[in-house]
Amino acid sequence: MPLDDSTRAGLGSFGAHFTLSNTAIGCAAIPLVGEVLFDVPFTIDDRGGNLCGCPGAAVLCKVVSAGLVPPDALDDT
Repeated sequence: MPLDDSTRAGLGSFGAHFTLSNTAIGCAAIPLVGEVLFDVPFTIDDRGGNLCGCPGAAVLCKVVSAGLVPPDALDDT
């Protein structure tokens, strides 16, 4: 699955678990970010085949912790 040209993070986990497999993250400001939220750590199940970079996703992705906070909740009205 390609994720391209993200202004912030290609994929972010805030105190949650995610599984990532065969994903290309191209030209994201921060390709993968993981942060603790309410004392709950993030966990990642990396199933392989994930590439990041710009231009074009060509190197293995690495998760960073950049002190980001999750976006505000969407208003569902």
